[in-house]
Amino acid sequence: SALDQGWRRAKGELVMFLDSDAWVGEGMFPRAAEFFADPRLAVLGCWQRGRGNTRVAQTLSQLWEFHGRQIQRLQNGSSGPSATTYRFASWFGSEHLPIGGPCLIVRRECLEVLNGHDAYGDVGIAARAVEQGWRALWWVGAPVYHAQRERIRDLWRERWQWGQTAAFRPHKGRHYLSVPVALGWSLLVGVLLTIRYRNPLHLVVHPSAAAVQVSGAAVTRLAGLLGAGKGMRTSWGW
Repeated sequence: SALDQGWRRAKGELVMFLDSDAWVGEGMFPRAAEFFADPRLAVLGCWQRGRGNTRVAQTLSQLWEFHGRQIQRLQNGSSGPSATTYRFASWFGSEHLPIGGPCLIVRRECLEVLNGHDAYGDVGIAARAVEQGWRALWWVGAPVYHAQRERIRDLWRERWQWGQTAAFRPHKGRHYLSVPVALGWSLLVGVLLTIRYRNPLHLVVHPSAAAVQVSGAAVTRLAGLLGAGKGMRTSWGW
């Protein structure tokens, strides 16, 4: 893949992957490298600060802000029913906190051990690193800015693709149990954020995006199980 070609040609012990619609601000360096003073840390996900001019983009920025606060609490050791529920519902029952996003910094040694990316992209790198005994961490306060989807149908197209990718990841039973919980949770989050930000668009954006992502995964998974890849179209056609 292009990602693997890039890091193999790059120099240095730390490799940063940055999406084309993301950019870093003042204070990124050398702070980012300081996290890697811990020799066990292999993957640093840099939490995004959303940017955009439309109401949809601004709503998504508020959503990422909400998730960032929850992630920070989890990494600070927050526990109890609320933390457990958030983790199970928001991240589809993942055993490891999914770490990816528009800016990811990875220790070269880890990339070499894992032989680069697999079919699951950046989230796959972090999960595989943790399984090999490394640590992965979110830097919630990172000065990383990411252009958000400006239109709702662009968001749906993106989430459909996320679902397609997720369909081929190896999952355990808890993942499938989490799906209906996650859909209900997305509605609750929509209500909470509508109240917090006085923005009723949250009632549409997050619940619909979650439903599209789950649908993309289900359709892709079903097509694979039925061997219908030859004739069943699963791409988003808008």
